[in-house]
Amino acid sequence: MLTKLSFLLYLSRETYKSICQTLNLDDSDQKTGINQALFPNQLISRINAYNILYQQFGHIWFLDVDIDFTKLEQPQQNFEEELFREYEKLFGAHIAKNLPTLENTSCGYAEFTNTISVPSTNTIIQNFTNAGHPIEKIDERYWQNYKKPTGTNATLDLFISKIDDNQLKTLATCHGTAMKKRIKDKAFHIATGVSAAKVLDEQTEQDIMAWLYKKHNIK
Repeated sequence: MLTKLSFLLYLSRETYKSICQTLNLDDSDQKTGINQALFPNQLISRINAYNILYQQFGHIWFLDVDIDFTKLEQPQQNFEEELFREYEKLFGAHIAKNLPTLENTSCGYAEFTNTISVPSTNTIIQNFTNAGHPIEKIDERYWQNYKKPTGTNATLDLFISKIDDNQLKTLATCHGTAMKKRIKDKAFHIATGVSAAKVLDEQTEQDIMAWLYKKHNIK
């Protein structure tokens, strides 16, 4: 089940400035670092705005949008409509209409959380331990302490945790650069990520999870 997404939106200068002013963020030129608005317990949980003047590409205006899918009863049904309703609530319809569709939005991070049945959770945990995985990847109480690689070193990571003798909870953390290696069709590649519409496709989750389970010998 898809639980988290992070989008990277490329905006016009005008739209960027309007969003910053609406959210009371710093709209100055060449603003980097943390410039965020937080929305606890909402579908859109965080927005971070920044802009960089590149020598090669010129001035580019970015917006990070973090999505908490646990706030939706049916996460992948009519999600785009739900998302744009949230955009309208936050920014107003006049700004929301200028934001990219999911097909044209770069997804830089995704999390999938599942519960699966296995012959023996103890055997799988022992195999993970023998393979050198730290406790931060084999016990949910410590998952958040794991330092995930980013950038060109980013991977598709699998975390596990025992529910009972035959039920295993799994968490897949997927950075955009790593997803591009699994989703090889370049038509779905957008900058450093993958088309959000492709990530939302249930087949994408099935393919990623099947690859991770096979890699870690989970049957």
